[in-house]
Amino acid sequence: MSQTISLKLSDFDAALLSELSKREAKTPEELILEALHSLFASRLDDKIIPLSSDVFDACSKGSSVKCLILPNGL
Repeated sequence: MSQTISLKLSDFDAALLSELSKREAKTPEELILEALHSLFASRLDDKIIPLSSDVFDACSKGSSVKCLILPNGL
């Protein structure tokens, strides 16, 4: 499953992305995903989201409560 997201960049940011893309032989999409993954990993590593015991129990028992479980090293 994938989702398309539009991103409006300033001319300056677009030029930087284009130059980096050439230097690293990666597509702009690959570079943006790489940056997002790095951002997600750093933010998720630094955060602990406390859950009430009810929510924790519901998640661990697979109830109808929607739970997001992220893999380590995202």
